[in-house]
Amino acid sequence: MGRLKTLERYGLASEAEPGIWSFSERLEPTLRELGERGDIIRTMQRVMSGEKRELVVLDAMSSQTPVIGRIVDKGLADELYDRAYLVVDGIDGRAHYVPLSVSADLEALPIGGIVQTRAAVERGADRTIASLAVDGVYTNKAPGGVAYRCSFRVTEAAYCIERAMDILAQKLGMDPAELRLKNFVRPEQFPYHSALGWEYDSGDYATAMKKAMESVEYAELRKEQAEKREAFRRGETREIMGIGVSFFTEIVGAGPSKNCDIPGIDMVGPGETRLDPTGAGIARTGTKSQGQGHETTWAQIIASEIGIPADDIMVEEGNTDTAPYGLGTYGSRSTPVAGAAIAMAARKIKAKAQMIAAYRLEVHEDDLEWDIDGFRVKGLPEKFLGMKDICWIAYNAPPPGMEPGL
Repeated sequence: MGRLKTLERYGLASEAEPGIWSFSERLEPTLRELGERGDIIRTMQRVMSGEKRELVVLDAMSSQTPVIGRIVDKGLADELYDRAYLVVDGIDGRAHYVPLSVSADLEALPIGGIVQTRAAVERGADRTIASLAVDGVYTNKAPGGVAYRCSFRVTEAAYCIERAMDILAQKLGMDPAELRLKNFVRPEQFPYHSALGWEYDSGDYATAMKKAMESVEYAELRKEQAEKREAFRRGETREIMGIGVSFFTEIVGAGPSKNCDIPGIDMVGPGETRLDPTGAGIARTGTKSQGQGHETTWAQIIASEIGIPADDIMVEEGNTDTAPYGLGTYGSRSTPVAGAAIAMAARKIKAKAQMIAAYRLEVHEDDLEWDIDGFRVKGLPEKFLGMKDICWIAYNAPPPGMEPGL
């Protein structure tokens, strides 16, 4: 009751009638703000222990007063969103808590270093960039993984290769896109083996490139670029136009054990799918969604394979009591590995369902054809058996000698 009275004093709760309380919509955000404020003050008191300082929390986004001083602490204020902070012992005799943006580069701000913080001020040179971006970061690092988690392989390698292609195109006097089209692995060369032994199983890179060029009207963009360059040379405009071209292939999936294995451990990605007598299904994998939407993807894969509506398929991940053995979610492997396993499991169900349909329709399996959500007899479209009916038969009246279930 005492806590409720305290919330009432803050205007966050009210007693509608004796013993019945209602809470304000502002309750959660207000308590969260109070907690964060308390954490900030405790952080500053810990860092400035022994130093007499007025503690100031800076609103870095709106404060127009620069803070100059020595960095005495830094860290993450919110690990979920990667929000960082600095504690600055200012030359004004006060200790300042400075919240930083998500993209701030903490490694470039050493403890003991001298820093000046203030709200961003737009300069003439920033106007074009500012029209495209909402914030910015000054850093002493080279491109690739600055302040964000990154692959640390694709970014740098692709940059070097694509830059080399552009330089070669310049020296040859060729269009960068044309040079790439001439050097792609051709469809008839697949499966293609690189000089290092990697196998590229399939692809049609030239078609993909041409479709991308058509979608942006690449030829028209080059014409517009040439016109603007000529106008620039004549002094008629200060506006110039750049066009970037890039095309790379990355190995992802961490699944083919002949290439991607931890010593002694094949990078397998099992999938398990079962249908019950009502035609609903459950799929289990050794991966775990981190927000990618596995639940939707796996259900759609199964739906496309065996015709059961995606809404009737439950996906279960991360339950170590029921999930098949797997090596997790990373390296863009979930769909290529677990998704492929889910599809293969669904195809086994479909093959068994075809045997059941052939038995019930009294025809050979080869006389059946698939039609969206069931099997029909070739040439006799009226003789049809849907997957929901097949599920019931599989459990209650399977062909002689066949193990029940799907």
